[in-house]
Amino acid sequence: MSAGFPKRIDTHRLGDAGREIIGELPYSDCERLASLIESGKGRISVFLGFSKDDAGVWEVTGNIAGIVEMTCQRCLQPVEIPLELEISLGIVANENAADSLSTHLDPVIADDGVIDLVALVEDEMILALPSIPKHGQCELPIEQGLVEVGEDEKSERENPFAVLESLKHK
Repeated sequence: MSAGFPKRIDTHRLGDAGREIIGELPYSDCERLASLIESGKGRISVFLGFSKDDAGVWEVTGNIAGIVEMTCQRCLQPVEIPLELEISLGIVANENAADSLSTHLDPVIADDGVIDLVALVEDEMILALPSIPKHGQCELPIEQGLVEVGEDEKSERENPFAVLESLKHK
């Protein structure tokens, strides 16, 4: 765990005080994220502000940014993917309270207001990963992308209905 980056935080206490957390989280602290990427460049930058709105909802807003390296699904070479996320979360005690949140807030359920900050950052990064990582334009040599089919392979293919044709003529 990176010294100086808190693992667990009390969002109620931070929200009442209007505090902010600014820091960097190493990719090595995010085991689930690390299993989905080839590597991470540098660290995950985190800027989060905590507040309490007029309705009494504790909010977490801010930015999370980092660069991950994944395997391009077109050319199977490494591709760097910059991730820049803006988050707006509402801390609620249960699912019923989550249903009453404003539409601009995503719910985080924490009945006592204490959340695992590393897991929260990791979850947001995982959700932002592309399902099919790829370069904007892959540089595949033409020979590598084409497969030649010989004449023998084309002519040897049997008609699947040949057996039915023979039964028809009996």
